[in-house]
Amino acid sequence: MIAPNHYFFKCRYSNILLLLFFLCIQYTSSAQVVTWNFTTATGGQLQVRSNLGAVCGSSVSGGYFDTWNNNAATQIQNTFNTVPQSDCFRAVQGQQFNLEILGSSGNLAGLNWEWQTGNTDYYIGTDGGAGGFVNPQNTFINSNNSLNQFINITFPQGTTEGYVVIRLTETAGANIVEHQIVVPYIVEGFIADEVPFLGTTTVPEIPFMILHTPPGDMSSSTFKTSKKVCRSFEDTYTVDASTGLEANVKLGAKGSFGAFVTFSFEAYVEFQNTTNTGAFRMQTTSNKSCLEVDSEFFTSDLITGPDESGDVFIGYGRDLGYAISENVIIQNCSVSIDSGLIFVPIEGTESTFAYRTSNIQTEIADLTLKANDVSLSSKARNEAANQIDVWNQVLTMNAANKANPNNVSMGGMNFTPNIGQTHSESITTSTVSEIVVEQYFESTDGIEFLMEFAGSGISGGFESTFKKRFGASQNQTSDGSKLIEYTLLDDDDDGTGDEFVGTIKRDPMYGTPIFELDEVNSRTSCPYQGGYQRDQPVLAFSNTTDNHITISNVPIGTAALIHLDFCNDSNEQREYTLKLNPNSNSNGAVVTVGGLPLNNAFGQTYTVNASACHGNNPFVVEVTRNSSNSPLEFPNLEFLFESNCETDIVSSVVASVFFEGACVSDFVGNNRLTGNISTNVTYETDGSLESEQTILAPAQVDYDAQTEIDLLPGFEVVMGAVFHAFIDGCSN
Repeated sequence: MIAPNHYFFKCRYSNILLLLFFLCIQYTSSAQVVTWNFTTATGGQLQVRSNLGAVCGSSVSGGYFDTWNNNAATQIQNTFNTVPQSDCFRAVQGQQFNLEILGSSGNLAGLNWEWQTGNTDYYIGTDGGAGGFVNPQNTFINSNNSLNQFINITFPQGTTEGYVVIRLTETAGANIVEHQIVVPYIVEGFIADEVPFLGTTTVPEIPFMILHTPPGDMSSSTFKTSKKVCRSFEDTYTVDASTGLEANVKLGAKGSFGAFVTFSFEAYVEFQNTTNTGAFRMQTTSNKSCLEVDSEFFTSDLITGPDESGDVFIGYGRDLGYAISENVIIQNCSVSIDSGLIFVPIEGTESTFAYRTSNIQTEIADLTLKANDVSLSSKARNEAANQIDVWNQVLTMNAANKANPNNVSMGGMNFTPNIGQTHSESITTSTVSEIVVEQYFESTDGIEFLMEFAGSGISGGFESTFKKRFGASQNQTSDGSKLIEYTLLDDDDDGTGDEFVGTIKRDPMYGTPIFELDEVNSRTSCPYQGGYQRDQPVLAFSNTTDNHITISNVPIGTAALIHLDFCNDSNEQREYTLKLNPNSNSNGAVVTVGGLPLNNAFGQTYTVNASACHGNNPFVVEVTRNSSNSPLEFPNLEFLFESNCETDIVSSVVASVFFEGACVSDFVGNNRLTGNISTNVTYETDGSLESEQTILAPAQVDYDAQTEIDLLPGFEVVMGAVFHAFIDGCSN
């Protein structure tokens, strides 16, 4: 046997301990393949190449060959004591990399050397060889004069003394040379296998998906079943508030007493037919977020009223346990060990939601009360405030996303009633958007020093800023990515019918379709969703532009007469309903129009021509007392003239009616005296009185107030009329 030559590839580590608030800062230099070249004992040429590059620069130096030895601890340790750390190969905890071995055999002593066929062993470790080898990994090595072998390797934890030991064998007849190669690595990542929990922090609820409902009262959007879509996702937070430096949030798994430090952990959140959302799951890893659908749901199940925006926000929040672990950091050709946080999702704390805009607005109102409740703990109040901040961001960003003039067009939209269209679309986006989140950490031993750099101190704890970045969609085929299905359908075919014209665009943040109506060429009703508004009712008092009148001193046993005009400003004939608001008639007046009752739940319906008022004469509404024991005062009776299918489209006027002997609380504000008076009347109140009336001849009008009488601009007594003012009130 020919004695082997000795090569060792070395790395020297300088023991630097920096207690900064780092979370294994992401290596920003572009990795490149780095090669180590050397000559074997037989004269052959070998290269060892690693695709994640070196700690610094584009080359490495040194190498070690020896006869095979199952305990190469001495050679491994020599490797870490000799060569500067900048010449070491680089790796990242939990990230697979390629180690490539290339070479040709030598011709020492005139012999033709060949690489031996068969399984060749390699070993990996993270302890500089102190604990001996782990179980060998086997790889197949090509025979003959050339060598070309890839080894896929993943280091399970961060270390400054990681290594790969490889055995290669050359033969020439009966001659054998076994080479032992020590390849050292500095591995970025957490050093410990498991660390104890320090506490928990609540991640506010954020939407991972938004569905926009198409226009049309029978339209909807839905997730298609058995589909999965993923996009890049990055969770970072501020590690130094003075410089704005950020670090990636790392997820671990719950261990027996704390957090297992791992980067392969995947967190799932299940939605199981809650709040009409169907069944689907969201998966979050350290670099992506995925949505997988088991059973569909429709936005129309959640959009239940005409006041809704047509948007459904789907997502979750949860609690995270946190622990401190030491990390190996490579930055600017320097290696250091820093302390940082690792987070573990706490099972059972997930809070899933499928909210409409109104749900979020209600949440904000409820959380505001909680944030201002000094009887609650500092943690509870700060978490409420943090969630409010997120919801306000979400609503603002959603409005801006829909209004963005640069949104990518997905095609046109044009449909009329009872002609349905169904389309499937992928969820794709290439933009990066972020939601900024504040999280509260209670003050505990071990975290205070870290938070001095990254957070802001508040009562009982610290706040730190996190950023949820949503990136481009991933790994989608043209068919497999069609996760969204939407249907365009409307049933309002009365008259000229609804017409929906517009453009379908892509949400720049979530990739889902946005439906943008052409306001000029569309016309909608029941509900009104934009474009020309087909329902335009107008209700007014005859002979006055005021929308609030007062009728006083109505003789006992008679009816107060109110003259109303029912009009339609729409360019097409429409049906409207006249009603009395029951909440305005607490004293129980009997109200009729044309002899038909108004004080019921249904009112009376009228067809009004386009751009016209109903009939040639005003309608007369009569207000009477129910019995001789009924009150004499019926203030603020509200009359409604509304769309038959959408009560939010309404025109209203208010009339106050007082029979003889009634004492009114006041005649001010909306109850002030207005209009032209041509008959004898007395207005009495135990409060104040304001008037802008015109008193015509030959009327005699008395004002009697206990506090004051204020004649407003516009008040007038014409020649021949009689006017008196008294300050003594009703009982005098």
